[in-house]
Amino acid sequence: MRSPTILLLLLASFVGLSNSTIYWLTGVEQLQVQANLILFAHENHGTDLLYELTPKGNVVDHFLHTRSSPINRIVVQEAHETIRKDIVGVAQVQEEGRMVYLVKMTLTPSATSPTGYTMINFEKCFDCQPTNTF
Repeated sequence: MRSPTILLLLLASFVGLSNSTIYWLTGVEQLQVQANLILFAHENHGTDLLYELTPKGNVVDHFLHTRSSPINRIVVQEAHETIRKDIVGVAQVQEEGRMVYLVKMTLTPSATSPTGYTMINFEKCFDCQPTNTF
């Protein structure tokens, strides 16, 4: 009884593990997903989603609502994780009319956000160097 039971349990655990998939996002991918969702929520007036992804009234909210031209796209260039598990990165922003500039972005872990992070910083970066251009 001991030998077949152990073998069956081992086989079941291997089959179970081989069928499940765990997806891990890099910092760049996580920032890109967050930026895309925030832009989508802002453009479609999805305030519930927007304020789950970034706190109401913070710098991200202010930045989005004070743009004279709509943001066409954001492309995250680089990112890294800090000791506090924040994700800090640099992205290129393209506004309507081809205005392109760099921004620094920061995500912090959040249990209430659907992505697991909230964006707490989004500011123009005048001393950053892009790694790629549009």
